Amino acid sequence: MQLGWPLPADRAARAILMMHELFHRIEGQLPLPAPTQIDNVQLDTADGRYYLQLEWRALASALRATTDDGRRAANAGALAFRAARRAAFPGSAATEDALELHEGLAEYTGVVVGRPEPAARIEAALQDLAAHVGDPSFVRSFAYATGPSYGLLLDRYAPAWRAQIVHTRSLAGTLAAAVPVVLPEVEQAAGTYDGPALRAAEQARAAQHAALLAQYRRALVDGPVATLRFRHMKIEFDPRTVTPLGELGSVYPVLRVVDDWGALAVTGGALLKADWSAVVVPAPSTTSQRTATGDGWRLELAPGWRFEPDDRAGDVRLAPP
Repeated sequence: MQLGWPLPADRAARAILMMHELFHRIEGQLPLPAPTQIDNVQLDTADGRYYLQLEWRALASALRATTDDGRRAANAGALAFRAARRAAFPGSAATEDALELHEGLAEYTGVVVGRPEPAARIEAALQDLAAHVGDPSFVRSFAYATGPSYGLLLDRYAPAWRAQIVHTRSLAGTLAAAVPVVLPEVEQAAGTYDGPALRAAEQARAAQHAALLAQYRRALVDGPVATLRFRHMKIEFDPRTVTPLGELGSVYPVLRVVDDWGALAVTGGALLKADWSAVVVPAPSTTSQRTATGDGWRLELAPGWRFEPDDRAGDVRLAPP
């Protein structure tokens, strides 16, 4: 279990965070699907982000609804936007559902245990939905927003759902089964949630994001690099900033890794391979027996570890004593 430091000054936020992390401490006792080490790359595309944010807006409307008809209509909209996203990106349902059961369920637990009053729980879930809109990337953070919303809606429409959690494979799927609805036409429903403006904003962001991806590719793929293979890795990162780089893996702008070879601190971006077998940084500019530095990173080397030439000219890799 890890906690970001310093802890939130707000007592309620602090309680939610601590209960979230305490859930992670015991979740191994539940036979839930293990989250894959594959980031949800569809959520870094214009369409993926568009449908996800519409889903968030519909979930917020469902939580705020004062009538059951209004709540069911908003719930149908959320499910429609999710279905449209998954139809556009085959295979995404499995990776999204797995991360929701890992981080989304933990955040729901934090909200329910940390905020015992029903109105306060809704307020906390709405805060989660709003807080992640500004995340640079949604690929690892989206479940923190959706988990509490789907959990609270399940508490209303399927009160016994938690007793069946070991059999649950999808929070949204469980809600859809509990509240049968006719899904609205997607683009018509999008108009309810300011879809045209959101679409334009995401298209503008996509153009800027393409330049960032090209920059990362030049530094971490095309140029000379250093590869540090994992042995007994421990890692710290901000899930709000992860940027997928296709089948190569994902870029973590800020990262700390501790392994047999030492401690790596990254402030300028590092590429974690898709199978999480290694981390890649730009080739070092300075090296010594105990330290190495490069563009946006510093490595404290364990005794005896050293860099040696890798297969491609200009590349290096860490070698053991």
